Amino acid sequence: MPENNLHSIDYSTRLLYKATMHEEIYNSNLDWDLKLFLQSKLDKFGGNFNKLMEDILQYSILPEVEEYENAAIIRDYLKNIENEKRSNRDHQSS
Repeated sequence: MPENNLHSIDYSTRLLYKATMHEEIYNSNLDWDLKLFLQSKLDKFGGNFNKLMEDILQYSILPEVEEYENAAIIRDYLKNIENEKRSNRDHQSS
């Protein structure tokens, strides 16, 4: 395996990414090349993680893609985020 393979980056390099990478992406168990790809896409959405997830969701249900299981996972994830936000607003207003 080449030394610069992102799958085997050293600890100090991973720490550098921790400061700039979205927490959900950084803490995932995805390969580093995929983490970096997702972070670059997230940057194009102005750092809005939900917008990135919505875009991936829309892509996954395209007729030529048909990744419906992944779409359902993302849909449920987004619903959970919305429910948490709603719950937090309700607790703050009471």
